Amino acid sequence: MNKIYSALLLVSLASLLGACSTPQSPEQKQAALAQDRKWENTLVGTWEVHKDEQGIKLVGRTTYQPDGNFIKTGHIEYNEMILPITGRGTWQLVNGKLTESFTEDMPPIFKSGQQLHSQIIQIDLQQFVYKSSSGSITREIRVN
Repeated sequence: MNKIYSALLLVSLASLLGACSTPQSPEQKQAALAQDRKWENTLVGTWEVHKDEQGIKLVGRTTYQPDGNFIKTGHIEYNEMILPITGRGTWQLVNGKLTESFTEDMPPIFKSGQQLHSQIIQIDLQQFVYKSSSGSITREIRVN
């Protein structure tokens, strides 16, 4: 079971991302703001991820709501054991970086208010691709 918790923490930490540069000129700031609004509108909906790392499988869904809240559900599979996972919180997108702030999760991995940061690489109506601070790239598929 400790390996499952470690794997869940590893997958979660893989979603962390370092700071990105901030545009300097007013024109760059305006363009970044317009891009963020476009991506926010595209992000709203439900996305599904499937990962398999070192024999530990993660299947999850995240629903990004227009009011800035998110809901995560899914499970981790390891050696015939299945651990359900859930999480809730708020999200925002600034300068191409998605920040998710957790208000609750089960099993308890994050402290209330803990944030995950992901740099968006690509988002369209079918897929959402982002990069973690560890350099891991994750691809999620829209399910609605």
